[in-house]
Amino acid sequence: EIQGLMEENEQYAVETKNVEEIEHGKITVQRLLKDLQKQLPQVKQLVKRNQLDAGLLQKAEDQVHHAKEAIRDGNLRELKELEKSLERSISIFAGILSLN
Repeated sequence: EIQGLMEENEQYAVETKNVEEIEHGKITVQRLLKDLQKQLPQVKQLVKRNQLDAGLLQKAEDQVHHAKEAIRDGNLRELKELEKSLERSISIFAGILSLN
């Protein structure tokens, strides 16, 4: 009986950790998404004005859509991948905006 309780306790700890990781991932991706969405209008104007690669915009818009889905679905793997790609896009956009 004690063994069963220990196993239940261990399972609960794993599930709790997973839920915490997902929530942390959601919060991080939401913050990054907000930052990217702030930059998008300015970057769109620069791309139009300077005839830069519009593919960057399409990729960012795809990331926005994907991030919203991952937040809704709570997919931890996707949230972690999105953290990295959103950070890269934000960095690229910051570089573009600094040239203005």
